[in-house]
Amino acid sequence: MIPNMGVIFLGYPGMDLSNNHFEGSVPSLPSRVSALNLSGNKFSGTVSFLCNFDGPLTLLDISNNSFSGSLPDCWMKFQEKLVVLSLSSNNISGKIRFSLGTLFNLEVLYLRKNAFVGEVPMSLRNCPRLRFVDLGENKLYGVIPEWIGELSKLYVLVLGSNRFYGMLPSKVCWLHNLQVIDLSNNGLSANIPRCFDNFTAMARRSFGDDVITSHAYSSAIPAKCYFLNGNECPSDPVEEAQFLDNAWVAWKGAKQLFGKSGLSLLESIDLSRNNLSRKIPNAITGLCRSLNRRINFHYKILVYSKQS
Repeated sequence: MIPNMGVIFLGYPGMDLSNNHFEGSVPSLPSRVSALNLSGNKFSGTVSFLCNFDGPLTLLDISNNSFSGSLPDCWMKFQEKLVVLSLSSNNISGKIRFSLGTLFNLEVLYLRKNAFVGEVPMSLRNCPRLRFVDLGENKLYGVIPEWIGELSKLYVLVLGSNRFYGMLPSKVCWLHNLQVIDLSNNGLSANIPRCFDNFTAMARRSFGDDVITSHAYSSAIPAKCYFLNGNECPSDPVEEAQFLDNAWVAWKGAKQLFGKSGLSLLESIDLSRNNLSRKIPNAITGLCRSLNRRINFHYKILVYSKQS
């Protein structure tokens, strides 16, 4: 059990309690943390405690817990600094908050394996620095929005195992930096866009050169603090840490987790288990030949139609 630490560690700028066996509700924590990692525990209850933070939060990782309830609506207070937001593998439900679109510096959005419903909020188009988006294994529905093609820095886009329907938007082909796209296990129909050969990053890269799969965030620790006397901790130079991306990708008949250097070597298009036309456009086969020539077996393209 973790004691309440809101007063004892007032001013402490970073906290990592990940991969332990903590359980129950999250206790009172320092309100001005610059990074918080609670992942890999057994915490439960709602995530309303997030609204208690006032500091320049750059990383928030509460993945792999048992949190439930809906998302709070206080994301605007983190709009200037938050780089990494990881809420995957919980039981969080309801709609994805529109206010997430105020996180202008967000690079990573992991909402995988929850119970989110509704459409992907249009406000996310206001997050131009996004490079990794995983909304897989939820209950999201509607058409895949055209504006997603405006997120030009994306190199991983996972929308698989939801309830999306309709046509694939042609603007998805604007994502020239895309390495991994997973739209599998939805209700997508009609033809595959002919412009898939616009995924030039897949064709030109060889063994992960210039692929950045990490994200810098602030994790500074003051030299000393003065407790319980009203004084604040002295401000030390900010230290940087790195958050490393990881993605679940269909490989050799099963979902496998790719991270660190493995993700930078991977090229994957997964459109399986949909209602797409059986005709595979030449752009796909051309891209396949290019991948085979450049990176040998470090790719996989799945284009299957769901049988009725």
